[in-house]
Amino acid sequence: MRCRPPSTSSTRAIQSVRKADIGSATVVGIGMVVAVGILISMLLTIALVMKAGAVARTAADHAAIAAAQQYTFGSADPCATANTVSQANHAELVSCMIQGQDTLVSVQVATHTPLIAYAHAYTRAGPVQCE
Repeated sequence: MRCRPPSTSSTRAIQSVRKADIGSATVVGIGMVVAVGILISMLLTIALVMKAGAVARTAADHAAIAAAQQYTFGSADPCATANTVSQANHAELVSCMIQGQDTLVSVQVATHTPLIAYAHAYTRAGPVQCE
């Protein structure tokens, strides 16, 4: 049995399919690059928001403790102390109240992301009752 050369019509069909496929890998490659870029952007946004939340919690805790100590042992304004400490921790003091012997402090930190502008933290500090 002898092999016959392919007919010209089947050769043309194969060549037209090959021509139609030219550049399709480029489109798939661009799509994959865009998908990876979007995924990396989302991960960086989540990381920035989580970092800002941690900074806000730390700043609120430190500001509340400093204000409570100032209220209990000092003569200066405890909320001014809370403001100074929160600024030293790269946060903005939103509110400061004295309730009984406790200080209530709320701060915010910019996240530098387009979706969530600020991370907020709220905390309370005061003397512990010894029994």
